[in-house]
Order: sequence, then structure tokens, then C-alpha cells
Amino acid sequence: DRRRLGAIVVPNNNEALAAAKRKSSLDGNNDEAKDTVMNLLYDELRTWMAGCSFQIGPILVVEEPFTIDNGLMTPTMKIRRDRVAAKYQSEIEALYK
Repeated sequence: DRRRLGAIVVPNNNEALAAAKRKSSLDGNNDEAKDTVMNLLYDELRTWMAGCSFQIGPILVVEEPFTIDNGLMTPTMKIRRDRVAAKYQSEIEALYK
């Protein structure tokens, strides 16, 4: 029963960490840094969704980018949703529990 829209986010780690460091003093390798990055992602999503008729609920942040080489994108740079869903099935199910 997935009544909320979810998102899988692949952040640019260098940019996200730099933004987190600008907001607070972080060394970049601790749980506080990860929490700050997650908060930044949620803030960005809230900003983007402010005028929309829908909201994004749970967010899954993954480290590995979607590429043609790992089979998660087509040669024309489209995301292969079925393969992404299969690869992250357990994580996606955990988001909705």
C-alpha cells in the first residue's frame, strides 16, 4: 500500500558535502554530516514541491550513480525503472514500513 510518492536520490557527493559544510562545521566523515546532507535534501525537495499539487514522501539516498555500465540506464540516458526497482527492492520496501 504505497499511497505516497517516493524518490530515489543520487546526490553529487562533493556538492552535497560542500553545502553541508557551508551550513555548519563538519569534517565530512561522520553521522552528523549524513544527517545534515539528508536535511538539505529534504529542504530542497520542500522548496521544489512548494507549488505542486503533490508531495514526495520517503526518500532513498543511494551512493552509486545510475549509468549505462551498471545497467540502470539505457544508451539514450533513460532510467530503467524496472532494474532500479529490482536492485533497490528491499530498501524501497523498508521506506514504506
